Amino acid sequence: MTVSYALTTVAAVLVLEILFFTTIWAVLTFSPLADYGSLSGATQAAKVYALAAAAQAGGAALDPRTTLEPGQPSSIALSKDLFSGQGNIQYNPSRSPDMQNAAFALLITPGGSVLASSYPARYPVKTPVAQLLPKRSHLIMNALAGVPGSAVEQTAQGRIVYAVEPVLSREKAIGVVYVQFPGFSGGGIFPGFIGVVLISAVFWLLLMVPVGLLFGLITTRGLVRRLHHLITATTQFAEGDYTQRVPISRADEVGQLEQHFNQMAAQLVESMEQRQILIEQTARQEERARIEQEMRTAQLIQQSPCCPKTYRRWRAGNSHPTINRQKRSEATFMILSRLTMAGWGSSSAM
Repeated sequence: MTVSYALTTVAAVLVLEILFFTTIWAVLTFSPLADYGSLSGATQAAKVYALAAAAQAGGAALDPRTTLEPGQPSSIALSKDLFSGQGNIQYNPSRSPDMQNAAFALLITPGGSVLASSYPARYPVKTPVAQLLPKRSHLIMNALAGVPGSAVEQTAQGRIVYAVEPVLSREKAIGVVYVQFPGFSGGGIFPGFIGVVLISAVFWLLLMVPVGLLFGLITTRGLVRRLHHLITATTQFAEGDYTQRVPISRADEVGQLEQHFNQMAAQLVESMEQRQILIEQTARQEERARIEQEMRTAQLIQQSPCCPKTYRRWRAGNSHPTINRQKRSEATFMILSRLTMAGWGSSSAM
């Protein structure tokens, strides 16, 4: 019982943890809060790149030498220390299958072509953005008109977040910065979630087993003792000791069982006493009826005209201490038969 207490407690704690982490995962995956954080990061990165491009231009048009490759004279690449989390954009000169959802940035001219790219292997320079990003070309055109934007999209490779920010010079858009980050994926936290649950299970098991054993011993000791007394009393009562009773210590379920046992024992003893009284009364009535029958028989024999010797033999036989009831009954039956035959004979003679 004590082990079951401990295991039940550990199971309840694990269920609560699973519900807690599942709720967090659902909120981060499907709630707008996760998208809001991702969009804020993308928008912030796009604004920083737009400011850097505007400072590099220094006039009414973008500097054609602008690049996103670090270490170049006209580079607007920013240190990863300026960003956190999803805002870390690295320069990727070669295409890799692992970089399908890599974060990247594009500097786009007013004519709609790529001027600088942080991922030139996939988004090469001088390529029309309508060809590279056909579904987002309208958002880029709006940014060229001075209207920034951002969105979250679910693709075959996963969830992505992107933002566009106009590069302003004298309050006029001279270009657009496009930034894209991989969105938050709930599947990425499952390995850590499983590890946390396993570690927590071991921790709570090691903690709750001794605590549960101690708690179980403290709480069940009185209950076990009361049940043991009840079992002992029931066994002795079944063996013939009808004086057995159990004390009622508490008004709980076991106390009700103890009370019912005492009531059952008292009723059973009373029933046995009544049965014994009834048996004794029946025996006395049978004995009285036998004596009355013998007295009537004796009177009949005394008043009958038969031989006195027969009466004396009957009386001697009934008074003998060793004769049993069956023999006396047989003797009485024979005498009555003779009396009847004598009566019939005298009647015939008359």
